[in-house]
This record gives sequence, structure tokens and C-alpha cells, in this order.
Amino acid sequence: MYSNPFLRAGVSAIALGLAFSSPAKADNENAENLGFILPPLVVTGNEDETVSYRQPGASTTLTEFDLERRDAYRASEALDSIPGVHFQPGNRGGGRNESSVYIRGFDLSRVPVLLDGIPIYVPYDGYIDLNRMMTFDLAAVEVARGYTSVLYGPNAMAGAINLVTRRPDTGLTGRVTTRMDFSDDLDRSGTRINGIASYGDPDWYLQAAASWLDQDFTTLPDDFSGGLVQPSGKRLRSEAEDKSLNIKGALTPGDDEYALTVQIQEGQKGAPPYAGNTPGEAIYFDWPYYDKTSVYLTTLTNFTSGYSLKTRAYYDSFENQLKRYDDASYTTQFFPFAFTSSYDDDTWGGSVELSVPAIENGELKFAAFAKLDTHRETPLNGPTSKMQDLTTSIATSIRVPLMPRLTGVAGFSYDHRDARRADDPAFGGAVAFPTENQDAFNWQFGAEYDLTGKIQLYSGVSQKTRFASMYERYSYRLGNGLPNPGLEAEELLTIEAGIRGRFTDWLTGSAGLFWGKADNYIQSVTVGVNPMPPFNPITQNQNVGEVELSGVELDFSAKYDWFTGRLAYTYLDRELTQGPGGVFLFGTPDHKIDVEAGATLAEDFYTLATFAYRSDKMTSDTGTGDPVGGYSFFGLKAGWNINDTNTVEIAAQNLFDKLYEYDNGYPGVGRSYSITYRVEF
Repeated sequence: MYSNPFLRAGVSAIALGLAFSSPAKADNENAENLGFILPPLVVTGNEDETVSYRQPGASTTLTEFDLERRDAYRASEALDSIPGVHFQPGNRGGGRNESSVYIRGFDLSRVPVLLDGIPIYVPYDGYIDLNRMMTFDLAAVEVARGYTSVLYGPNAMAGAINLVTRRPDTGLTGRVTTRMDFSDDLDRSGTRINGIASYGDPDWYLQAAASWLDQDFTTLPDDFSGGLVQPSGKRLRSEAEDKSLNIKGALTPGDDEYALTVQIQEGQKGAPPYAGNTPGEAIYFDWPYYDKTSVYLTTLTNFTSGYSLKTRAYYDSFENQLKRYDDASYTTQFFPFAFTSSYDDDTWGGSVELSVPAIENGELKFAAFAKLDTHRETPLNGPTSKMQDLTTSIATSIRVPLMPRLTGVAGFSYDHRDARRADDPAFGGAVAFPTENQDAFNWQFGAEYDLTGKIQLYSGVSQKTRFASMYERYSYRLGNGLPNPGLEAEELLTIEAGIRGRFTDWLTGSAGLFWGKADNYIQSVTVGVNPMPPFNPITQNQNVGEVELSGVELDFSAKYDWFTGRLAYTYLDRELTQGPGGVFLFGTPDHKIDVEAGATLAEDFYTLATFAYRSDKMTSDTGTGDPVGGYSFFGLKAGWNINDTNTVEIAAQNLFDKLYEYDNGYPGVGRSYSITYRVEF
């Protein structure tokens, strides 16, 4: 590996020098063009923060400017610093190399990921690899936590994540961004290129966006001396490639909008192996392809009588292939635990939302949802098995002014899941699992009090449910688990209260408390040991009992003259209060801190320093709760606005090359650098 210590020291010195000298138009408050964010909107702790549905609960919206400021090229990177959200690079164990997040301790199967309100998670398991979701064409990322409007649809038990695409300006506009990544030794480790062009007219618009990410490798911190199969230096199997194309066109007569979007994503990635020293822990995965296509129509029609109608119709397909090999050669699949698993999933669905002008200064809405999920699984040289669920829901939401400054909120929904088909892949689909249809009722009540016109108090209580996914009910976990078709639906009771708004001319933010109780909580539990090598645990998804959670979320931003700062803190306590012993709740630390400090001392230069701290946690989904120690790391970025259309940035990630693990035996990336060039027209 090429190494130039003088050049490396020079890059660090330049970044540090810029950080504490000058910076610039970080005051780019262009929060317009928030795309198909469905009104009404609400201010939540920052004057530029908006969400699709007003709610007496915690929510955060990152604008396009926020995403660029934090170098959040991937959706996973965008979510990491939000209070109540815990990033997990190794979803369902580090070996699979799937990034995920937990919201207040609940993973993505309880928190649907939406694109312009359209569900885009994998039908089989409810997850999606957030590292495969690019942000270059987004206007905003909305995150609702805890109290989540019933208008988001079924299974939004613990929150919702909505990725909102851009809506073009009038006339021809565009942007091209190029980024080059470098290791600590200044070897080029990756390239990212994206572009977006659009033309807007008062009666129509057209937009096209494309992205390419090529990651050759990542490197480990210098303090990592090597493991059984992972040497020091470059991380094995850390390569990845992602390509994305998004085309969006719409007719916009008057205040109406009829938009058709086509999004195509193609990816492939390696899966870095276990880097620890415990024999038998190494797993050798590979992802030859990870592809996704979404086609959806969204409409908004406003009637002269005050009624409005929103509709969504969509088709979403997902194809991937996961291989597990015998050993580190990644060539043979002779042992019983080795496999080739090919998924072919798709979703057809739609929703209708009617707003009725029945309440003066209030809202009354009715909604209906339908979603048909199909999973097809084809083992190597084997027959295809098929599983299918139809989920439907009806909902109503109401906002009523109770007093001049007090507003009441209520929502109700009824969900139904029709388990239409469940072939047993162990028998090539010749035998079916027993199926069970399920129903659920959801409710929520809340209040918002306008304290000063700029500050709002809120409180809410809700009970939401989630049906177990096909994966949780029917999966053999690639030979490492047992199915459980009889899983019951989870229920989550949430109570929360908080304050948000602009407290002074220079300080905005939010603070909230929450408590929750989840019944019939589903988690992986170790039920045995594989008698064949590598003698790994055998697990099963079970309704382990009752989980209680409580916590605090703080998020404050300051802007004073040339200085901008942010402090976010999360405290989360989770406890299994009823259930079998020996079951650990994994995936989230008790404490999480994020700090940002930016400066704009000169007209055209700007800097941003970041700090992140995570306390220790239990990780891995084997049910054993492998402990991982806490960690902290720093980041640094400096930029120069060359002129109104050209910007260049240099950044350092994990500035002090901190060695840390996000899962037992899976260390994070060491110090790295990046250079970004952005041009707009």
C-alpha cells in the first residue's frame, strides 16, 4: 500500500487550519422545494423543519441543506445524528453487511421506510439496507418517533422514515457533485458522482437524476492488529457499487399535482468477515446483486368546496442474491451451512386520503390503504417457493381547536392481514406452513398548546400494532433458525410530552420525555446449537413478552453571528419486564451524544466539526447479547464557495483513527478523507 506520511500530515494540517480560521455560506437556508411533502406542515424545533403530518409527538426533518452539510450521501448517514435514532451498520448481525437504524429501540421492521409516502422496504422481512439508498435527489428526510400518525399506514408501530424527493424550480436547473474518498494512507478508496437536472413550468415539470458510487475498499484503524481471518490495513470484502436513476414528471394545473416517478437502483457489495479472534465465528457472505425498482403515481386534487383528495398507487420490486461460502477462499459451497439464496419480491399497493372541511380551523381526514406483498425464494438448483400477504387498513384523523391556543388531536385505524400463501422452502414449496389472518386496532390522542406563538408544548398517548413479517414467521434463517408461523402481533403503548420551537433569536430546539410498553415483543432467541460445523447457535423468533422503555431526547441548535452549533442527546432505557430469562435487548446504547460546531468567519469559507459518542450496548441477533464497548469519534470538514455555483470541500472522518466495534468482531472504518466538488446551474 502506498503511504506518504508528509502528504497525510499536510492534509490533516490543512483541514485543521481551515476549521479554526474561516468558513462560509453555511447559512444557506433554502428549505424550499421540499418536494411531495404532503401538507399540513409543522415547525419542530427548527424553523426549516417540516413533516407530512402534524402530530403531538417527536419528529425531525433534515432538509437538502442539512444532508449536504453532514455529508450524508447515503440514507444511513443522514439518520445517525437524529435524537432517538441509533445507527447499526450490521443489521441482524455484522456478517450480513446490511445497515439499519433503531428508533427508540425498535428496528426497521417496526418503522416503515417510505419514499414520498410509498413503502419501499423489502416485503419479506420489512428491512432495507439504508446504505443502498442515496440522498442526492432528496429534498428532505422526515423521521417521526413514537407517536406516529395513523395516516402513515399500517405497521408504523414505533415511527416512520419518509424520504422526500425534490420538486423542481421554475426554469432549467441542475447540479453535479463529484466526491473522491481516500484512506488514511491517501490511497483512493472510492468515487461518488451524482447529477440532477430539471425543468419546471407553472403547469408541469420534468426531472432526471442519476448516481454512481464505487467503493474499492475501506481501511481499519491503525490500532487494529488483526484477527483470525482479517489482517490489519484494508478491510476484506468491503467493496461496493451502487447505481441509481430517478425520473419524475408531473402535471401541476392550479394547486393540483399528478406526479409519476420511476426509480431504478442496482447494486452489488461484499460482506466483510468476522475480524475477531474467537474460533468458529467467521461467516463468509457475498452479495452478487442487490437491485430495486419503484414505479409510483402520486396525486393531489383540491376541490372548490374545500375538499382535497390524495392518492398513491405503486409497484415496487426487489431482487437480490446472498451467497454463503465454506471458507475465506469464497469459492466452494460444500458444507451444509453454505448456500445460494435468491430473492424475487414485489409489492403492489395504493392509498387514498380524503380531507373534509368539516371543522373550522381544524382537520378531518379519512384514509384507506392496501398492500399486496409477494416473496419468492429460489435455492441453487431448487424449486421456487412463494409467500404472500395482503395488508389493508382504514384510518381517520381529526384535529380540533379546543381553546384559542389549545388543539386536540385524535386518530383511529383498523388493520387486517390476510396471509394468503406460505410455501415451506425446506420442501421446495410442496408443503405449506399453517397460516393465520390477523386484525389490529390502533388509537391515539394528543394535545398541542401554543405557548408564545413560537414555542409549543405537546403531549400524546397512542397504541399501535405491527404484524409479524414473513421472515419472522417462516424463515429458517439460512439453516440457522426455526420458523414460528404462530407469532402474534406486537402492540406498543407510548406516552410522551415535550416542548419545541424558537426560544430566542439565536436558539431553536426541542426536548421530550417518553415512556412505552411493548406487548408480545418479537425477538430472536437461542433455542439450540447446530450439531454441524461451525456449531453456531440455532435461533427462533418468539413473542418474548413485555418490554418497557423510557427516555429523554434533546436537540438544540444555536446560530449567533459567525457561529453555528448543535447539541443532541438521547437517553434510552429498555427492559424485558415479562418473559423468559437469558433474553437480551440488543442494538441500542443507553446514551448517545452528537455535537456540531460550525464557523463562517470569512465570506466564502466555512467549517464544520462534529463529535459523536455512543455508550456500550448489547449487539448481535443470536439472542446471546454480545457486549460491545462504547466509543466516540470526531469529524472535520472545511469548504470554499468559489462563486455562486461552484463549491469545493475537504473532510476527515474518524479524525483520530479511533478503534471501535459496532458489533462483536466487526470494527468500524478508520480515519479517512474525502474531497467534494459541487457545481450548480
